[in-house]
Amino acid sequence: MDLREIYKYDLLYAKYDPQQLIESLYQIEDRLIADLYGTCILYLEGKRAVIKGEVFYMDSRPFKIYMDFNKVERCLSIMMLPLKPTRSEIVKDTIEINEIGVIRKVELSWPKSLRRKVRPLATLLHKHIYFAYISLETTFKTNFRPFGAFIFNRLYDILNIEISRQNKDYLLGKAFFNVTLKMRSRFRYFFDNERLQGLIEHFKANQVPEYSPIELIATLIVNDAKDTMDLLMDTSVDEFSHLPSQEFVSIEEDLRFWSAETLLLEYKELAAFTITKNDTIVFQVNCLREYERELVKIFKAVRGSLHTQFSNNIKNYLKHIGDLSKIGRPKVKSSKIRPIAESLVALGGKFTGSTIKEILQP
Repeated sequence: MDLREIYKYDLLYAKYDPQQLIESLYQIEDRLIADLYGTCILYLEGKRAVIKGEVFYMDSRPFKIYMDFNKVERCLSIMMLPLKPTRSEIVKDTIEINEIGVIRKVELSWPKSLRRKVRPLATLLHKHIYFAYISLETTFKTNFRPFGAFIFNRLYDILNIEISRQNKDYLLGKAFFNVTLKMRSRFRYFFDNERLQGLIEHFKANQVPEYSPIELIATLIVNDAKDTMDLLMDTSVDEFSHLPSQEFVSIEEDLRFWSAETLLLEYKELAAFTITKNDTIVFQVNCLREYERELVKIFKAVRGSLHTQFSNNIKNYLKHIGDLSKIGRPKVKSSKIRPIAESLVALGGKFTGSTIKEILQP
């Protein structure tokens, strides 16, 4: 079964611009869950199951497929349960997913008597989710690499060159920039291409409840948040300020941003080095406090160059945040799983993957 040819996620996701991609994340995930239902049906058909609406018959025994998604645990449950009493024990198989999307785990439940015939479906579903999320990750990186590159790639270049000049390449990727607008005491993070890739790998390897890696990374790129340091202290140019991540005020006003930011900081203390500030803007380079001693000489050596480079691009920066502010958060709509189940009943006959694709056409 060539799932790539059936679903063509690379072509589907390529149609989205950055704004459409972020605002449609929940619909993209909803579509994937529905497609996984379709893959189950196609697999069962390949095993000569007879499909009648929501019910399938295997060796003349009726079963029904149930699907449920636990948002907090990010767990998709797929159950193939008998419609008649059975002595066969219900067993579970679990698939762990460490990709960019919302599905963290798939739990498959079925009678032990059915397991031999359907267990290979677990591998098929794993492959399906993997290639869907790899396509989503590729589109995400393609869409968001250009954002801010004309401003911040050069700033990161200045920093990286100095790190290498001081023979401390192990510190590459350990620092990142943020800018605070003083009038509203709100700040944004900015990442170059290399740090975006590193961020993706870090968030995939350190999954959290409720929020997928792509939701958290998009939040850090697109959204701003209250700057706790700016609210609580008067930072000084050419010096570090410190704050434990659990004290960020975003935990009260924007839990998603707080979850993303504290994961970025590995739940440790932030050290922020102020490059330049005035009545309007504060420009800082950040790291974990444990790297402060090794990075302080580097930050001080390049502060002048970073100040000049950033100051020369203030107008571009303001335009950049204007573009980012147009991108909303993912929009929630009702699930398509229920309408699909209703369509199954309405069809009352053989239900195929191609039919699923017709129902799901955007």
